[in-house]
Amino acid sequence: DTASWLYRNERTRDWMANLKARGYRIGILTNMAPGFADLFRKNFADFIATADAVVISGEERLYKPQREIYELLERRIGLKGEELVFVDDSPANCAGAEAVGWQAVRFAGNDAAAAELERILAEGVVQPARGHGEEARAAQGPACRLTVLAPDDGK
Repeated sequence: DTASWLYRNERTRDWMANLKARGYRIGILTNMAPGFADLFRKNFADFIATADAVVISGEERLYKPQREIYELLERRIGLKGEELVFVDDSPANCAGAEAVGWQAVRFAGNDAAAAELERILAEGVVQPARGHGEEARAAQGPACRLTVLAPDDGK
């Protein structure tokens, strides 16, 4: 229903802003029916403003866990699968991300997901950009990493 699709997890927004401030790039990859895309853009404008790349499935006619939707985000952000961490509440969507080489965190609650992502980041496989602004990002190329967060369904 519409209410569950438009649920705002404010902790996720704050989490995204914190990661962005630490130099990580942010992407949004969401399964959203074509008719909901405008509502999503309106109700999640602050989430979208934090993101470096956005893929709304209904606009692309691709849906998680199809391989092509993950590959589309890779192209848009210009990074390889091993440079990505995906957070989602669906085991099938996490498996889809892993199938294209991304690391995945199954969202089962704010605290658990944040702890798992921090564990992955501490391993140093996914690293923040070493500067801010477009010039710094352009100069770094693939050293600039992406964390992909999907707004959850209210769980």
